[in-house]
Amino acid sequence: MATESQGDVAIGLYNSLASSYDDSWHSSFTKRFASYVSLSPGQQVLELVCGIDPLIFLEADAVGSDGLVIGVDRKYTHVEFYEGDILKLENIRTLKGKTFDVITLASALVLLPDPKAAVKCWMKYLKPGGIIAVDATHPNNLASGMVLEKTRKRLGFPIPYNREWSKSEHTFRNALEAAGLEAQQVFTVEDQARYKKRSYDAPQTNELFEKNAIAKLIFREEWEKLAVDGKVEEVDAVFLGIARKPLERNKNMLFAGATPTDITICHCAACRRLSGSAFLPFIDVPTASVSFIASSTLQKLKLSDAADRTFCFRCGAPITMVYLFEPENTGLTMGSIEEQSLKCDMLKVRRHIFLKENAPWVLLPDDGADRLETAPFADKVVPYPTSSA
Repeated sequence: MATESQGDVAIGLYNSLASSYDDSWHSSFTKRFASYVSLSPGQQVLELVCGIDPLIFLEADAVGSDGLVIGVDRKYTHVEFYEGDILKLENIRTLKGKTFDVITLASALVLLPDPKAAVKCWMKYLKPGGIIAVDATHPNNLASGMVLEKTRKRLGFPIPYNREWSKSEHTFRNALEAAGLEAQQVFTVEDQARYKKRSYDAPQTNELFEKNAIAKLIFREEWEKLAVDGKVEEVDAVFLGIARKPLERNKNMLFAGATPTDITICHCAACRRLSGSAFLPFIDVPTASVSFIASSTLQKLKLSDAADRTFCFRCGAPITMVYLFEPENTGLTMGSIEEQSLKCDMLKVRRHIFLKENAPWVLLPDDGADRLETAPFADKVVPYPTSSA
């Protein structure tokens, strides 16, 4: 036993569970896990440790025929997809050069010897702005397992899991952020296995000792360390984290959960001067659908009483514009959009506006788009002063 790795012991544990896995709490928890991951048709998903868990099939339904779900598991008897070590994904030929919109790992992070390092090594398989969804145990979940881990560690024996590091939502968030991710949500999922809470009188737990102890005395000692007023309480909960890989251009990049309009190219003096170019292209999305992944370098800019703009003070790029008479819509500058992140057909130019302010050295392309001297909303916009340099 002492020569087995943690991975070997974990495989042995899950081999023993395979025949009854779908009848256990794991199946219902997987459905709850999937409900927290917002998958869209056409997305590319990588599921790690997919073996005996039905999550991969739920994901396949969500992304549809235009999407792709790849599952990886170390033990081939669990899965017919790709056999490989999730800590050595670079050895799986199918994954070379691939990146994914979403990576999921359900009920398995604690099976890894160094969860933080594992999450970090998966980062290169995420697209910029892609998310990873993963859970970790509550420190008071399955108390006998925690005591068994401590007992076996003291004896120098391998164990199938490593959960001592997962102490709170805060420590879980720190682990995700230490890997270079931006934690979007870290929360506690209650009633994981449907037993809610239960407690044991420490002196009356001999059955647990007989079932789990390698060394009864050490097991009893560790168990009694958990007791409060003579009782050990189990909490039926796990921590679930959803984190995003930072976008490469700057850390102010945003997520818009709606289909945008086609492109409007604005030739007004304000947009020309702000961009340092001949025009500024925008797409419009509902304001309610826009959320920023981070905003530490996002600054507001007000050039008139008609609209609020934002830009990145680190790189100077203009990001958004919202007309005050139409706050329900947000204009996003096309230069701030990662084109490969679009979940729709490539956008086309639909119109040029404020052409009466067009730079005289610009020759407009024959793109078939509408050409407007002003704009449909021009009466609501105060002209930008052009007399000053």
